[in-house]
Amino acid sequence: MKLVALLVNASVLIGGTALSVRAETIVFDSSGADWNTVFDTPTVDVTVGTLPSIAPLQVFGPSFSDLPFAAFTDPTASIFIDLVPVTGNSVTLSSFDLGNFLGFGDTTTYSVFDRANLSTPVVQATIPVPYSDSSHTTVSVSETSTAGLKLVVGPDLFNIGLNNIVFSSSPAGGPISTPDAGATVALLGLGMLACGLSRRI
Repeated sequence: MKLVALLVNASVLIGGTALSVRAETIVFDSSGADWNTVFDTPTVDVTVGTLPSIAPLQVFGPSFSDLPFAAFTDPTASIFIDLVPVTGNSVTLSSFDLGNFLGFGDTTTYSVFDRANLSTPVVQATIPVPYSDSSHTTVSVSETSTAGLKLVVGPDLFNIGLNNIVFSSSPAGGPISTPDAGATVALLGLGMLACGLSRRI
């Protein structure tokens, strides 16, 4: 009985890890879509817009490096994406892609804010976005928050395009960790030993 209980417990832990993280990708592939609702998930509310709000948010492709489509706006404006998890969850911004429009682009700035403090970015950088018709620039972020995250890309987002924003959500306490093989074998050994001792007693 004790050995069976340990096996079931290990199985639940492994299954819990696989099912607790939900990964998503925001893909701009058409113009005029209701982007403030189409990217929502059961655990993350997604809002897309521009700063200032009067700047247009447009989608065009190809021509932004090798990206089939990319979102862009006015040269002095920025695109923002708010990722707000539902209560009891956290959200992680993993990465996003940038493309250069036919080589006319140069650099752009991106900032990531924890929505618990929108006055100071947790990550900010100005990066070159070189042109290539066979590749693009992928920016790795890996920031997590229970209050939500705000990605701001720009200004200078006219000849630079944005797409493929990868994020995920999980319970606020984090996914259940999976025991390694050594730990599992040790648990099974202890269970078998316990069973043997109880039979001898």
